[in-house]
Amino acid sequence: MPYVGSHPVEQSSCNCKSLFSITETGYPAQDLVIDAVGVNQPGSPIWQAQYVNQLMGQLQAMDARFVVWFLPRDHDWLNDRLFPNGVTDPVMLIWRDTGLLDENGFIRPGLLLWDRWLEN
Repeated sequence: MPYVGSHPVEQSSCNCKSLFSITETGYPAQDLVIDAVGVNQPGSPIWQAQYVNQLMGQLQAMDARFVVWFLPRDHDWLNDRLFPNGVTDPVMLIWRDTGLLDENGFIRPGLLLWDRWLEN
C-alpha cells in the first residue's frame, strides 16, 4: 500500500482522477539494521516482490501516472567507499539493499513483477 508520510493511502481516501504519482519508493530485500539509530527492519527478496505487486496494484487502481523505484540496484559499493573516507551518516544505509537488482547485478523477483506490470 502506498504511504504519504506514515499514513497509508487507501483508494477511498484520495481523488483517483487526480494526477497521482510516486517519485521515490523502495523496499529492503535484506534485513536493514542500523544500530546507531535503532533501526531493525526485516527484509527479503520475497517481501520486496510482494511490496512491488501490492504497490503496482494500488497504483493501477488509483490511475497513477508513474512510479520511480529510487535505487534500482543495491549500492553496497557506494557505502564501501564513503564510510572509510569520512562519511559517517548511518542513514546512508537505509537504501543500501533496496535494489531490484542485488549488489552483483543479479535480478530479484521484484524486478520480474515490476517489468510485468510495466508491460501492461
